[in-house]
Amino acid sequence: MLDATSLAEYRANSKNDSKSSATHIGISLGDTDRVKVSSPFVGGIEPASILGILTSTFTKAASSPHLLATETTRLTGEMWKIALGKSELSPAKGDRRFSHPAWKECPIHSALAQAYLSWASTIERVSVAVGEDDRERLRARFAAQLVTGALSPSNSLLTNPQAKAKAVETAGASLMRAAARMAHDVVNNGGMPSQTEPDAFAVGKDLAATPGAVVLRTPMLELIEYAPQTEEVLGTPMLLVPPVVNKYYLLDLAPGRSMIENLVQSGVRVFAISWRNPTAAHRDWGLDAYAGAIVEALDAACRMSGSPSAHMAAICTGAAPASAALGHLAATGKGAKVASATMVVSVLDSNKGASLGLFANPDTIETAKRRSAAEGVLCGREMGRIFTWMRPDDLVWNYMASGWLMGEAPATMDLLHWNNDPIRVTAAMHADLLHFFSEDPMRRPGGLVALGTPVTLAQVECDSYFVAGATDHISLWQGVYDSARLLGGPSEFVLHSSGHVQAIVNPPGSRKSSYLTGAVGNRTPEEWKEKATAHEGSWWAHWTKWLELRSAPRVPAPAAPADALAAAPGTYVFEA
Repeated sequence: MLDATSLAEYRANSKNDSKSSATHIGISLGDTDRVKVSSPFVGGIEPASILGILTSTFTKAASSPHLLATETTRLTGEMWKIALGKSELSPAKGDRRFSHPAWKECPIHSALAQAYLSWASTIERVSVAVGEDDRERLRARFAAQLVTGALSPSNSLLTNPQAKAKAVETAGASLMRAAARMAHDVVNNGGMPSQTEPDAFAVGKDLAATPGAVVLRTPMLELIEYAPQTEEVLGTPMLLVPPVVNKYYLLDLAPGRSMIENLVQSGVRVFAISWRNPTAAHRDWGLDAYAGAIVEALDAACRMSGSPSAHMAAICTGAAPASAALGHLAATGKGAKVASATMVVSVLDSNKGASLGLFANPDTIETAKRRSAAEGVLCGREMGRIFTWMRPDDLVWNYMASGWLMGEAPATMDLLHWNNDPIRVTAAMHADLLHFFSEDPMRRPGGLVALGTPVTLAQVECDSYFVAGATDHISLWQGVYDSARLLGGPSEFVLHSSGHVQAIVNPPGSRKSSYLTGAVGNRTPEEWKEKATAHEGSWWAHWTKWLELRSAPRVPAPAAPADALAAAPGTYVFEA
């Protein structure tokens, strides 16, 4: 799923005013601002939960007269400065809500924005100050931000100068378009503002367009082999394992931004899995079934390439069944079939307790399991909605203001099109992922049984390459680093400067792109970071060089497969 940090970095790194205010009361938001609030595997945060948090927070605040007096005095003083035109309060750099010149140039709108920012900071400081521990403070902070974000003057036609100017400029036409967009979204998008136009991109033409062919089709997957674009290819092929909760073409976005295209143009013989979009009829497909499907795809890639081994690269949640497959192969004496293992923004444990979010507990986990068991699947659109509400300023209010107030069409972004083209998760896989991320079975020798064999990741002795995003709040980079230490062989760790999805989609030429590299060893994440080597640009180039050092010599590029079942991107990717 597309996290809002990646979206903000894709457009412009957006930061919020509350960081400095919260720091004054003793919370360092350098780490906590990237905390994962919720998880689509646990379910959405109910309004009743938010109301309960707010009620508890302000009940505690009411019993803290010193806190209330301090914050009331502070707020009153700032409001006086605003009224006298002497306030220096301004939106945080990158806060696009107040980017229109009228928020600065018009005294009324400037005062309104300053009053709002002062009030919102006060609400957040009070919410965090009364928390008894970090988890409670973070939950209170999130609930407060939901309320203050919703009440921003940028979200109202009466107080948004840009929307009013647009209405005047278009003689009211923008208001008609805005009303039509809102009506469409209420009826067709679950009441959420649209992030993309459904016909902005065509899969197989604009996205997932790298030439190739389906060479294997099973009830669970299609295996796509990509056509070589070089005269020679590495003697060891690559098998890409996409997330089990997304369509595979995150790895094959628009030309020039496609990981698959980049690998092929670098002379790598690429095979990629495209998962089927399961229905309730497939409810029993669990971690074992997906791990077995990966082993089958690996066997096919080796057989078709004539190579005794293949590289394996798993992305995000694809690492759960991929690591189970790796452990199974190692336990059965077939570990040499994997030439190297790459894990991108992947955690193999509870991610320092963050994988399931701040609102997860045994009761919510069991409720989530019962819900998907009753339905047979976990709905992809519902998972996407949960990710959206993790960063409402970027993914809800921003699109509401542009679409529902100004009638503007959303920007055409390949990432957003992919993000709005979800797949479902089977009930069995959902339950297994909840177990995987809450019980940490991979941290214990034999803690997970896959395909009939106990899995001990220390037995996986191939070289590994782990990639994390420094600002990723879904897969915390420290959790990815700790996951790399679970495997038995030498491991290279790469820390990219961005968030979750931007750490995956990192084509050469990306602006301000940089990363750190270094061997994992026995160092802590912080010790590793101090000694790591800094690089500018995309980690993709570093990775392909790393792969070549662990591959058989280059061989003439193969001809197109004679027994292709369909042209890439296949058929499963189009299943709704």
